[in-house]
Formats: sequence, C-alpha cells, structure tokens
Amino acid sequence: MPLLIAHVASGGGHDLEETRPKRGSSSEDPTPPPSREDPASGTAGGISRDYGRGMDYRSLGRTGMRVSPLCLGAMMFGAWGEPDHGTSIKIIHRALDAGINFIDIADVYSQGESEVIVGKALANGRRDEVILATKVHFAMDVVMGQPGGDPNKRGNSRRWIIQELDNSLRRLDTDWIDLYQVHRPDPDTAVEETLSALTDLQRQGKIRAFGSSTFPAPEIVEAQWTARDRALGQFVTEQPPYSMLVRGIESDVLPVAQRYGMGVLS
Repeated sequence: MPLLIAHVASGGGHDLEETRPKRGSSSEDPTPPPSREDPASGTAGGISRDYGRGMDYRSLGRTGMRVSPLCLGAMMFGAWGEPDHGTSIKIIHRALDAGINFIDIADVYSQGESEVIVGKALANGRRDEVILATKVHFAMDVVMGQPGGDPNKRGNSRRWIIQELDNSLRRLDTDWIDLYQVHRPDPDTAVEETLSALTDLQRQGKIRAFGSSTFPAPEIVEAQWTARDRALGQFVTEQPPYSMLVRGIESDVLPVAQRYGMGVLS
C-alpha cells in the first residue's frame, strides 16, 4: 500500500486524530520526551538530544524526504480555531520536540493567518527541522465559500500559482516549501498548465516537490500521464478525505497512488 501519514493536533477538516503505533514499536512508550524548555534534557544546535525518540520516520512517496508518520495539521491555528498566536506556537513547538517533523497547512486557512503563525513558530533556526507543506487553489480575497473577489486570484492557473506561492513564502517567512499541494482540481485550467508552472517553480528552488489534494482517481491518472508525455514534474503525493466513515478512496485513489508511487496524507 502507499504511504499513509495521519494528521494530528489542529488538523484539517478531514484529518485523522491519531494513528496506531506498530506492535512492539518504541512509539508505544507512554513517557513523553523532555520539553524543549527543560534544561535537563540538553540541546545540540537547538534540537533536543531526544529529538525523534520513538518516531519511525518514513519516506514521503519517492521524494527521498523522511517524515514522521504523524503530521501536524495547522488548519485550526488562527481565526478559524485558536486565535492566540502564542498558544498555537507552543503547540507547534511541543509537536516538534516530540519528534514530529512534518507540518501541513494551506494558504486559505484563516485567510493566510495560519501560515503566519507557522512562520513565527519556525523562526530562530527551527525551519530546517521541518518538512513544510502548504497548498494553493482557493480564493484569498474573499471569505472561503463566499461569492465575489478577483476571478484571477484563485484556481490552478500559472498566473495564480506563481503569485500565491510568493505570498505563502512571505507569510511563512521562508525561502522554500518542501511540498506544495494543489488543493482541488480546477476544471477551467488544463492540468498541463498547472504542472508546467509547478515544474518551473521546482527548478527555481522555490518548492522541493509538489502534490495534489482531493483529486479523484481519474484526474490523478491524467496528471501522471500528462507529466510523462510532456516531460514535466509529477504529483508525488495525494491528500484525500479519509476516515473510518469516509473510505471510498480504498477502491480507487489508494490503488492509483500505489501504482504511481505516490505518498498519501490523510
């Protein structure tokens, strides 16, 4: 089966709350790792000596990046959930100190405020510890789900992807994104246009890899074939809705992801 990574803590609307550890794994140890602020734990280069204790890091698809099996979803940091930035930052730091090295967010969460919070949390040398993922697609100049706004400030066009990536980099206070995800399909934009823009950004060093989110299986296959035929970069991950009650991806999306070596975040 393809790699499954569960979201925890403040995760997005279809994120899982927990994942079961492997039987006999050290992740069953109920003792929490020392806090980053605990002087008795000792630090080296800003990272606790116990960093990652009990974590079974896995490959993120075929990217070569290694991530914790738990991913911190940041949807509820900001106006949509926890409005206090200090509290949100403490949650992020606690996750990092426990060995979680994967944070997933989107530009649209709290209209960019969530990205700002994550950027603050990763300041002072913590950015290099983290595989950072964000997304693009939804309108940023109107409240999510509301009509109106600039029709060119949304979707999967080259114009919007390039513009909004720069906005995300500014809000996150970073020079690069490790995993840039297309939040939804866009029926008005050719997938070749989207993949071409993402490939150019990857070659520029602004993103390390890119993936899809909530794409139906046929559209994932179309994107993979287009990438192959046009010599473009490929979606290396998919983030589908998945829970105990929503399991439709088991019959189509997961087999497709396995066929193309994609990691799955859910």
